[in-house]
Parts: sequence; structure tokens; C-alpha cells
Amino acid sequence: MRTWAPIGLGCLALLLGACGGGSSGLPTSLAHLYVYDAKAPLNEVDHGRANHNFPVRIRDVSFSDSKGGGAEAYLCVPPGKGPFAGAVFVPGSGSGRADMLFQAVQVAARGAVTLAILTPFIHGVPELPDGLPGARAYRDQFEENVVTIRRAFDLLESRSDVDPDRLGLVGYSLGASLSSVVSGVDRRPVAIALIAPPSHAHFIPPFKGETATKAARILSPVDPKRYLRVAKAHLFLQMARFDQLLPANEQEDVIEAAGSGAKVKWYPTGHQMNLQTFTDTVQWVGDELHLGPLPKYARSNG
Repeated sequence: MRTWAPIGLGCLALLLGACGGGSSGLPTSLAHLYVYDAKAPLNEVDHGRANHNFPVRIRDVSFSDSKGGGAEAYLCVPPGKGPFAGAVFVPGSGSGRADMLFQAVQVAARGAVTLAILTPFIHGVPELPDGLPGARAYRDQFEENVVTIRRAFDLLESRSDVDPDRLGLVGYSLGASLSSVVSGVDRRPVAIALIAPPSHAHFIPPFKGETATKAARILSPVDPKRYLRVAKAHLFLQMARFDQLLPANEQEDVIEAAGSGAKVKWYPTGHQMNLQTFTDTVQWVGDELHLGPLPKYARSNG
């Protein structure tokens, strides 16, 4: 088995415009991959509160997409009545649901309802087949997970305490790849932070020769760079200077695709990033969504 390293027509146009925020600037051949029924039931289940005696309420929830999959999530709700901003947090390959919870709680403390999500694909279960069948399965699951993120925004928009004009998205590694695609197919998130964003899928062991060429063709429709080039949201690219998984030329390719309007910051760290990275994420997302200051109770230093 192989694993993936986190680095991870006319009528149709009308349909796309009616599905969860819509997209523009993409070829129809790409945009149709993420068509879904935004009116399909979310089947949201609240499994109960996950914390106590803390101003930000953390709920253990799950919801379904419209293609047979779904996600587990921590829903973080700030004190007060709103209206609040909203934000979705998507972790890297092999992560647990709590991996981005601290940042989600901090953004919530500043005044946003946040979702820290996890899907089986992101978690790495089940493993994908070897060879080209694995590349095809990866693409299928990648596309489904883009829809899952869009459904997370549907969930936020369904809440009466969320302002649909102030939505943000944060993705790390594989989560950044998925979020890059979302940037090109969904106009609802107005601010998107991409942490250690890959330029394409990295397979271990890597494909070689003719197999690599065929795999590249299979995966071309989910190349994050193709979607970043048409993104309208404000972008923040947080790059690792000593990334063990992303070669410098691939990092530069992502920066080029994001365009001159994107904010780019380099950190003296490896792919795992450092505390300053995530502090900057919380600050930037909060500022872009016009949130309040970070309360003392939510600061890492108490």
C-alpha cells in the first residue's frame, strides 16, 4: 500500500451558480467536478458539549456532504448573540480532529463561529491502492472533500448567528491543497490562509517514468494552482523556509499561482511550522473578518 505525505455548459453554469456560493473564471470541465445539491440535508448531529467552564463553547458535531461522505467537527461558538463571522479549519494528512482546534478556539474567541473538521480522507483511513488506481481514488476523494468543505460553509450559513458575508477558511498542508481548490470554486470565503500549501499531490513512494506521467494527467484536475489563479478571496500564504516535503521551486509555483495580491510570509521552520505561524494565522484571519481583539482567556500565555 502507498501513503500520501502531508506536504497532501450553459445549464451547468446555471446549476453551478445555484450551488453553495457558485464559482467563476474556471473552465466548465473543472467547475462541474464540485457541483452538489446545496439544499440536500446536512444531517447535522450534535453529540454534546466537549468542554465546560470556558467562554467559547465547543460542540462535538458531525454532518454529511451530498455525495455520500461527511465529516466530524468541533463547532466553536463564542459568547454573545452575534451576528458572528464564520471560519472553517482543515488540517493536514494524517491529522486528528483536534489538530487545529486551538486556532479555531482563538478565532472563535475573537468573534467567529468556527468549525475544525476532519474526514476519513484527511485522517488517512482507509489507505489508497498502489499505482494508478491509487491516483484515481485520491482524485475522487479529493473532489469529495472539496464538497465537504463547501458543505461546512452551508452549515455555518444555516445558523442565524453567522454573518454570511464574513466567512474565512484556513488549511494546513493537505488541508491547504483542498482549501486552494475551494478558493477557485466557492466565492463565500473572503479570506483564506494557506499554511505550508503543496503545489500538487506527493506520493510515497513517488511515481516514476511513464506511471508518473499518467498519474499527473489523472491528478491535473485537482492541481491547486489552477484554482488559486482564479481566486477572488484575500490570500495569506504561510511558507516554511526549510520545508522537508516541498521543494523550493514548488513553493514558488504556489506563490506565482496565488498572484501578486496574496500576502506571503516565510518562517524559519520545517513543514510542521511553528507557534508564530499559527499566531499569525489567528491574527490575520481575525483582522480580515473584522473581529475583535483576542481575549486574555484565549491567549496561549494565559
